[in-house]
Amino acid sequence: MRVKHRHALRRRDVKNLIEELSNKFPELLEVVEIEGIRHAKVELLITDKEHEVYVLDGKPVIIKYSEIFYPTIEVANQYSKRLPRVVVDRGAVPHIANGADVMAPGIVRVDGAFSAGDIVLIAEETYGRVIAIGRALVSSNEIGSRGKVVENLHYVGDRLWRLLREIYG
Repeated sequence: MRVKHRHALRRRDVKNLIEELSNKFPELLEVVEIEGIRHAKVELLITDKEHEVYVLDGKPVIIKYSEIFYPTIEVANQYSKRLPRVVVDRGAVPHIANGADVMAPGIVRVDGAFSAGDIVLIAEETYGRVIAIGRALVSSNEIGSRGKVVENLHYVGDRLWRLLREIYG
């Protein structure tokens, strides 16, 4: 994955981003407001795979792909208490870190309520670190003992994660 385009956003574009976030993903806006999006230097990075990454004062914070907004893994780890998450057992970690979706048998705990389609953090049980960001396929109260629960959108070690680490450290 490579950077296709990169530029600073004008204040008007930042205002439009805030409005879009408040309509589509208000929880993420709460997290980003802690970073001070209104007063930050905001840069847009577009990859060759059409991911849009919003960078606030040199820190990648938000990813947009196919009209879906979600936090970067670093931001998710920093503010993981504000967003719902599923905690998976150690056996599921290598599969999720290779891009697999989260299956019900691998879930040991759910923190916070979510509906189908919501963005959910995926954390490992030993240290509680977020290892992936996903989209819920079922609501938190519909999780059974079988089947896919969360679609994996972005995980530790994926091409986007490596690109962002290379550029921003």
